[in-house]
Amino acid sequence: MRYWIALCLCFPLYAMELSIQSGKEEGQPFTVLHLRDAVPFVCESTKNEFGEEKRIECRLPTSPRKSLPPISNAYLTLKGGTQSEGYTITITPKAKMKLIPVAFDLKKEAQTFRAQVQEARHWTVIGYADALPLIAAAPQTSSLNLPVKMTKETLPYVGGLDLKGNPVKISQAEDVSDYLQLKKAYASKNYPKVLELSGYALKNYPKSVFKNELMLYQIRALHEKEEYETLLEASKRFLREHSSDSNVAEVLAYTANAYTKLGQSADADYFYDRLFDEHPESPYAARGMIYKARGLEAEGAPKRAVHFYQKALEISPDVGTASQAAFKLAQMELENGNTANAKQYAEKIIKAHPEYFSTVRGDAMNMADTFVYRKEHSTGIRITEALLKGAKSKTPEHEVLLRNLGLRLAGAGKPVQALKRMNEYLETYKYGDYTEEVRRAKDGLFFDEGEANATGAMKKYDDLIARYGTASVGLKAL
Repeated sequence: MRYWIALCLCFPLYAMELSIQSGKEEGQPFTVLHLRDAVPFVCESTKNEFGEEKRIECRLPTSPRKSLPPISNAYLTLKGGTQSEGYTITITPKAKMKLIPVAFDLKKEAQTFRAQVQEARHWTVIGYADALPLIAAAPQTSSLNLPVKMTKETLPYVGGLDLKGNPVKISQAEDVSDYLQLKKAYASKNYPKVLELSGYALKNYPKSVFKNELMLYQIRALHEKEEYETLLEASKRFLREHSSDSNVAEVLAYTANAYTKLGQSADADYFYDRLFDEHPESPYAARGMIYKARGLEAEGAPKRAVHFYQKALEISPDVGTASQAAFKLAQMELENGNTANAKQYAEKIIKAHPEYFSTVRGDAMNMADTFVYRKEHSTGIRITEALLKGAKSKTPEHEVLLRNLGLRLAGAGKPVQALKRMNEYLETYKYGDYTEEVRRAKDGLFFDEGEANATGAMKKYDDLIARYGTASVGLKAL
């Protein structure tokens, strides 16, 4: 096993670059010295009677501005000096060493061979103890030295990779840009753009490694745009060509829903059955039950719809889907006059996922109003608080919710909390549509607060009589 130690000493010598690296191979340390220059230079080795290199001299045509200081590590010693023919760097081993010219740039040249060169721009010296690391020693017997032709797909060039990390040709990866744009468009809910990009990519890259993903996003966009007939064409093709894909459950759910919307119940039931039987653990099984329940409601079968909503609530691992089922059940219970049952379902959402109310804001406001009207103030208030938290400040929606919350808290006998919300309203909307109504309700809270100081109480009542006269608040103050 080979380990590289993150140690690199770099010495710029005028135009030359000298670097030293250390590593281990099979537990044996070694040193690699690199000498590089912009122009070719000579490196020659002197061998002993055993053929081992005992001295290397590299001669540069010009002297550096600053002489190289002596360098020594566990395997090599370097010295530099000026001579008549130029500047010479002398390298000697402390154990063994090997001089190797780097004669080819594998990123640019297509052919390599065993080069016998006197000059090179890059020389490598390997210092080691026993066995030469990194490469095997070349045989000394006579042999043919044939060039090896290399193409750009070979190392060090890798090229594009597919989703599993396997190399692909560039022509196969041209769809990557469209795929990434498509995902961004879907995230921003730009569904027409998703359909445009997916259609173009599927037509121009029929063998794309992203084909299943392109088709899936196309189906998702058609589902969101409620283009059900086109969705059915795309989903049938997906299920035929990618029957083992991990997203089959999602496609089955959208397909069944499309048939439901088109009024083709028998076809819808076939895909619902496939979804529930083949993918019972998928989050889309619960979502499919909601789609089926909606269809049953439209067909006038509310009892059967309740069964599927309840089943979706029980099995869904997704809190959003579960909240959707619970909200529908709460609505149906309210319509049937079962306020206590509706409260139980609404409380499930309040505890687990109150943010859901903001996704059905209009219906949630009506639900809160119904609970308050039926004297379930606590549930109505908590729904209103959840809606207010998700509303943007200083918008008509926020103003209505803040006004409602203040009035409902007052009606529920919580004057302290009501006063806080009313003051918040009056500070935020000084000239709002409900300013007078909120101020009147706030003044009415003075009767609930009480006043220990009789003089202070008299002054408050005088102010209320002066402001409201014979109106209800004024008369109560009187």
